[in-house]
Amino acid sequence: MSQEQIRQNQRYYFQNKSQFIVKVEMSAGRFVECMVSDISVSGVCIILDKQVFLARGKEYPLEIIEKLPDGNLETVTQIKGTVIWNLTKDFRNLEMIFMGIQFQNLISLPNSVISEEEVSI
Repeated sequence: MSQEQIRQNQRYYFQNKSQFIVKVEMSAGRFVECMVSDISVSGVCIILDKQVFLARGKEYPLEIIEKLPDGNLETVTQIKGTVIWNLTKDFRNLEMIFMGIQFQNLISLPNSVISEEEVSI
């Protein structure tokens, strides 16, 4: 069964990816920043360096942070999610890991943050 067949909610893409930081807490107090491929109200697909290990089936705290025009940072959301799939593939000529994370609860996505159109990252 493909990801498209089991997807329950519309996926969205950040309009300005460089404006956002996504941090995953790998272990107590140890965070890794990652890129987002796409996001929905129920989950996110993140892109990580293949050296980073997140266990499939394990729950991790995530934080999405917006860089404001004045240089300050503002938390968009903090949520826990479980890694439900992973896939290694080339991204920008590097072998990277794409991971699907299902959120513990549904989140709100502000309209100013997202677009239904895929944008290059």
